[in-house]
Amino acid sequence: MNKLVQRILTGVVMCSLCGACASTSSNQKLNSESAEVSRSGNEELDRTAECLTGGSGLRGVSLFPFSRKAPEKSLTNSQVSIEVYFVKFNLKDIEAVIKRDGSVGVDSLTSLWRKGDGELVNSSLIRGESGAESTVKSVKEYIYPTQFTVTPITGGDTNGSVRILGGVTEPGNFETRESGCTVSLTPIVDAKNQKIRFYLAPEIVSTPDWKDYGSSYTTQGTASTQKMEQPFFRTIKGTTSMTITNGATELICGTVDHTDATKMIYGFITARSLDSAEKTTKK
Repeated sequence: MNKLVQRILTGVVMCSLCGACASTSSNQKLNSESAEVSRSGNEELDRTAECLTGGSGLRGVSLFPFSRKAPEKSLTNSQVSIEVYFVKFNLKDIEAVIKRDGSVGVDSLTSLWRKGDGELVNSSLIRGESGAESTVKSVKEYIYPTQFTVTPITGGDTNGSVRILGGVTEPGNFETRESGCTVSLTPIVDAKNQKIRFYLAPEIVSTPDWKDYGSSYTTQGTASTQKMEQPFFRTIKGTTSMTITNGATELICGTVDHTDATKMIYGFITARSLDSAEKTTKK
């Protein structure tokens, strides 16, 4: 038993906060923290993590009751290839799968797709670095007004009265909205190149439906319409985080199609670390 352990067991209390030390006899009562250290004195010496010495004697002792393993670091420079795709299925086919298997999964949905019972809605391929956010879009921009100003057109009749003959509609306060598919994600490859963790935010926006809030009127037997059309977008979006095995395909989401209630849309993700693929090729 070395001198450090002997001094701990005989009740030498070291103060690492102020640098002072106090020595007491072995029959003296230790404080609660030192007492626990003394009780653990018969355990393995690796529970004593640090010992700082200086001057003529021991100046401070730092004890860790459990050994600690350094956390694994992410391969931040690892290249990752990710494919995200959405497939549409008939709701009746999904119901049949649930009744047969109890739930839907990658295998059952892939089987339906291979039989021709699925329709690809969108597919996005992304290649980026581990730890870096990547975004891919397949969209169409719609620019539309959110405000309308109507200026009446007036004229006089045969009696000299002023009449409204029509009007001019001027749109304003334009906004832009994208329809299509947008996928934003951040992949993180573990230090062993076996698992890939994702922070994922997919969004699907349908082509808008338009509703006219304008009005129609008739002037001197002529019908006119002041159009004030506004778009209505249907959206499927979400945010999630998950961990998958390198090279695997997983199911990330599923919901009823917002444009057709008889359909279901499911999202899939496949991820591969290109670093591991290159190592396999070299071998």
